[in-house]
Amino acid sequence: LRRQRQMCIRDSSISTIIEKDDLLYIASSMSGLVIYDPRKNRVVRSYRKDSKTLPIPSNYIKDVYIDKKDNIWIGTYKDGVCVIRHDLSEVIYYNTANGLSNNDIRCIKESPAGEMWIGTFDGLNIVNPVTSRIASYKHGAQGSLSHHSVYSILFDRMQTIWIGTYAGGVDYYNCLLYTSPSPRDM
Repeated sequence: LRRQRQMCIRDSSISTIIEKDDLLYIASSMSGLVIYDPRKNRVVRSYRKDSKTLPIPSNYIKDVYIDKKDNIWIGTYKDGVCVIRHDLSEVIYYNTANGLSNNDIRCIKESPAGEMWIGTFDGLNIVNPVTSRIASYKHGAQGSLSHHSVYSILFDRMQTIWIGTYAGGVDYYNCLLYTSPSPRDM
């Protein structure tokens, strides 16, 4: 690859880049979340710990996800998840104080039913964004995760959930067989 130009973040490692409506959402280890417009070659908005409006809990971002309602879910290293509402009216925080299994976030994905699945260093969490209730699943019990650290999540078209772990390989569950407890019951 030939580098075309240096851009907005020079002092960080980049953990995730996603695209939405022709904008790039760039998650970094030191600069927080930067929203960049490549057509105009400029930063549109940034979210940092020291922001005057809508501050986030940490500048060390591990993952970012934009849900079906255009809320921005930001997974941090050691400070849990924050959700910036689509209308920029508020920031909602999820961490161990209100139910997450761990504050070191590895990945965030939305299920077809609209629940947010959050992989952490110590378990899998399913957040009901309507009620804010959290169900946590950890390694250890029969039928549970093969390893405590969840690195990736995929929902395929056959309604199978694929969960990539750090040292336990890949776990998979079929939603048609998923009964105990159902995230929809939260």
